[in-house]
Amino acid sequence: MADVYVPDLDTLRMGGVDVDGVRRAVQLILTSDYQFTTTWCGHLGASSKMPCQRCPAMTRLTKTNGELISIYGNMQNGSGAGGKPRTIDHFKQMADAYADGGNDTLSTPLTLEEHLSIEDRPLLIIDPSHIAPMPLHLTLGISVYLLRLGIEAVYFLRGRVPAATYAENLANTLRQSVGVAPTPYFNGAFEGRQCQRIGQRLSMVCELLAAFVPAAVSKSYNESCATWQRILPILTRAGDVSSDEASGGGSRGGARRPVPIGGRWRFAVVGRDCPATHAWAWVAAR
Repeated sequence: MADVYVPDLDTLRMGGVDVDGVRRAVQLILTSDYQFTTTWCGHLGASSKMPCQRCPAMTRLTKTNGELISIYGNMQNGSGAGGKPRTIDHFKQMADAYADGGNDTLSTPLTLEEHLSIEDRPLLIIDPSHIAPMPLHLTLGISVYLLRLGIEAVYFLRGRVPAATYAENLANTLRQSVGVAPTPYFNGAFEGRQCQRIGQRLSMVCELLAAFVPAAVSKSYNESCATWQRILPILTRAGDVSSDEASGGGSRGGARRPVPIGGRWRFAVVGRDCPATHAWAWVAAR
């Protein structure tokens, strides 16, 4: 479907647009959800080893990719991933290489270091800095994710039965203390306003979890909830951003980290990590 619009978009981008009889240049900003933008770029998406379409940071550290991590960065380090920006020249090279088909059709397929997870012909040759970080429609996803994360922590540390007990207590807390309940017409999930209420009262969830997990895990969970409580009002904010807030936005973001559970790490999710990693740099450049 996206391929149908390529000629029109290229004409607009290359030829500009008439405004009151004056020809003006057009800067095309590619923005949509993750799957859509990766398709435009010829990127394989979340299943690739370098899942971000703006930089080639690796998904996560494994036993065999330490050398590549040192070169391209690690997405699990969030805003400290260290990935170098992709370049328009590389997109042009991939478009030439895949003129007759994707990487899997080549007699000698390109290596990861050569294609950087661009394995199909890009539909548009666009500067990676003109790919907007995905719209932050995260309220619904993160709210449920944090609740589920607590259940997973109890399951990992104490087993199935305590996890089931915690889940039942959590449901009662949400219904009776927080005052929310899943809505059948919303696929059994929470609506936006309910997620706002959950975010405002996450301390109740933290107090409940503290009775089921070690103090170190409870502390990490509390920190994650506190971070989400700071972010949540920003996602629904309609007012202007002051110059002081704009100048301090990057430093306040910090280097995000996954939540540790029993010595292991809860991996960052590609669709949520990419905008959080690059959003501030993109806004600052506009």
